[in-house]
Amino acid sequence: MYFFVLTGHAQESTIDIQNITKVTVFQLGISHEHRVGKLQSLYLQPYMKSGVSFSYSSSFGTKSYVFSDPAITAQYRYYYNAARRLTKGKQTNRNNLNYIAAYSEAVFYHEKSTGWRTIYTIGPVWGIQRNYESRFSLDFNLGTGFYFGKGWIESFNDLPRIGNVSGFDLILQINIGFWLGSKRK
Repeated sequence: MYFFVLTGHAQESTIDIQNITKVTVFQLGISHEHRVGKLQSLYLQPYMKSGVSFSYSSSFGTKSYVFSDPAITAQYRYYYNAARRLTKGKQTNRNNLNYIAAYSEAVFYHEKSTGWRTIYTIGPVWGIQRNYESRFSLDFNLGTGFYFGKGWIESFNDLPRIGNVSGFDLILQINIGFWLGSKRK
């Protein structure tokens, strides 16, 4: 009498991302990332873009100001390192991954003399996202972008005026905050 034992192992790839909503405190706002495909998401974040500006001119002296303007960013993200992180035993849940993304941003400036005007930025970015068990969240992205819209144009012959502006710029976004929802996943 002979017994044959056949053993088979099947491994199904379960690496994927999930929907995440976060409150951001560094750039005050809220963000939502929605899964649209395997390792792909749409990210949307309305927030207050804050910053500091300082300039010096031998003719006009120094100028500095702090600003905070409403803004919105939208990104199409592709997470590329899920399998590698998993094989190294690192966390991949809650989208603890690196990504490349198509980035777009609109910043809405308001001044008493000119009213509302919008500057748009588009470009590719590389990013890293970590959402810890303690609910702390860090999301950083960096890239190059092209900006365009209505802005101040300074000329030597007359006073500064509003006109079309455009050019290349560095995209640098750091979001520190807390993710919302269940800790079960």
